[in-house]
Amino acid sequence: MSTAWSDARIGIQGSISGTTSFFNVFNDLGDFLTFPTSANRIVAFDPAPLAGLQVIKITSLTSAGVAVAQASPRILKLGLSEN
Repeated sequence: MSTAWSDARIGIQGSISGTTSFFNVFNDLGDFLTFPTSANRIVAFDPAPLAGLQVIKITSLTSAGVAVAQASPRILKLGLSEN
C-alpha cells in the first residue's frame, strides 16, 4: 500500500465481459468485498471470489461501498497467482 494512502478500505469491482461495465464483488455471505487497510501495509486475501472475472478494478471505498477520494493518484502493486 502506498505510504501516502488516505484512510479507506480497498473495494473490488469486476467485469466478466472485459468491458467497462464493472460491478461490486460480493463474498459467499453476501457482503461487499472490501478490505481494511492503511498506509505502508500489505493486504492478502483469498482470491476465490474473483474467479471467472476477466478484469478487476480496485477502488478506495468505505465499507458501505461509498467512494473515498485519495488526496492524489496512488500506485498499488498487485501480486497475482493461480495457485
